[in-house]
Amino acid sequence: MPVCVVGSGAGGAVAAATLTDAGIETLLLEAGESHHSSSFTQREGAMMARLYTEAGLLQTEDDSLVLLQGEGLGGSTLHNTALCVPPPRGMLERWAQAGTLAIPPEEVLAAADWVLASLGAREISAGDENGNNRRLREGAAALGLEVRRPLHNRTACSGCGFCILGCAYNRKQHVVPSFLVQAARAGLAIWTRARVHQIRREAGHLRVEGPGFVVRTEQVVLAASAVATPLILDRSGLGGRGVGRSLRLHPFAPLVAEFADPVNAWSGVPQSVLVTHGDRAHRGGVGGFVLMAAAAGPASVAALWPRLGSALSEDIAKISRLGMAGVLLHDRTRGRVRGRRDGRPQIRYWPEVEDQVDLRRGLRDLARIWFAAGAIRVLPPFMDADWLRPGEEDRMLTIGQFRPHRMVLSSVHPQGSVPFGPRATSALDGEGRLLAEPRIRVADGSLLPESIGVPPQVTIMSLARLITQGIVGKGRFG
Repeated sequence: MPVCVVGSGAGGAVAAATLTDAGIETLLLEAGESHHSSSFTQREGAMMARLYTEAGLLQTEDDSLVLLQGEGLGGSTLHNTALCVPPPRGMLERWAQAGTLAIPPEEVLAAADWVLASLGAREISAGDENGNNRRLREGAAALGLEVRRPLHNRTACSGCGFCILGCAYNRKQHVVPSFLVQAARAGLAIWTRARVHQIRREAGHLRVEGPGFVVRTEQVVLAASAVATPLILDRSGLGGRGVGRSLRLHPFAPLVAEFADPVNAWSGVPQSVLVTHGDRAHRGGVGGFVLMAAAAGPASVAALWPRLGSALSEDIAKISRLGMAGVLLHDRTRGRVRGRRDGRPQIRYWPEVEDQVDLRRGLRDLARIWFAAGAIRVLPPFMDADWLRPGEEDRMLTIGQFRPHRMVLSSVHPQGSVPFGPRATSALDGEGRLLAEPRIRVADGSLLPESIGVPPQVTIMSLARLITQGIVGKGRFG
């Protein structure tokens, strides 16, 4: 087998399709199952268990922060909200100037245009806003804050609101219909339930091993996720100082608002509005934040609620009148991921002081937005905090304890665990080749040299396209 691609999410699917389109014999391995939209039940308990790694219960080692990432053919593109944000030019230029990225920014942006066209991404219209996003936009506009309507890869959306549980109506243009169906017709071989344990180097080829299978291949494209990819490399004896030591998580801190009238935040298109006044990524800066609505099914809301027992029950009883949004942090904190003895990941991460400051500023600004939109009160994401009333927004800068188990944080964007960068500190060269074994290339969120500051799906796909063209022999990698 000339090329084996490990992982079928944003990066792996694009890599496999690029190789197949070029006539290169390719095998795609996916640890999870293949799902059909007709089997999506719109029930949070059942679908979280089916579509998410460790049934949606993957956490840092101290159980203080939950990581939601996909497992199944299509990876996290199956259950994301269809939000498509191109890579920020400022961050690409920053990386190019620092010498961490050997691909010119213009090439990455051109690849992003190809990705967006392949996904059928289009700008969300005012008619697509649900009540939750509309209030977020109105509050931001009342304060004169910058608001953007993002692109989404959905077609003729029914507005059911169950996006994070997989689209039962097959309206989301995730990587399976956008890339893998056509690639399979053109000869791509796909194995599901094929969890890769390690990659061994043998004379003339690489040996990809997992429970019950062995694949001998000339080259490997590793796209198993920013959590799983470094574990595979470590088990393969290909770790080193650049693997697993600079994990970024884009932590998300929720802020709930109560209104006097119904919001019904669980219904309609989620994340149709982005409040971007705190975004530094597009200017090439680090830190900062983007404010966005959150998914709002009852189980999701309860899981991220900062109060327990009877207080939780009383609050959730008002769910129809609750607005759900949060702060997506452009984090600078470097976490770590490595394998435990049982093979599961051990993830260490908690935001450092400068990131805590940005998160608090984002929460304050979001509280102002909610009150400008007419909220009665807001609930900070701290376990020892109570509801705040209008005029108390600045208390967000000091309220609560910013430490594990006393604040609610989650992540859906793990990245940066096997980054591009200088040879002394990184595992990859600027074109995605593993320094310890150039026949292996990384093509998932692992390779970002810093957190990207925006939802990374399109950036990952764009880089995967360009990195894989190094195998195809087209473009500047030929």
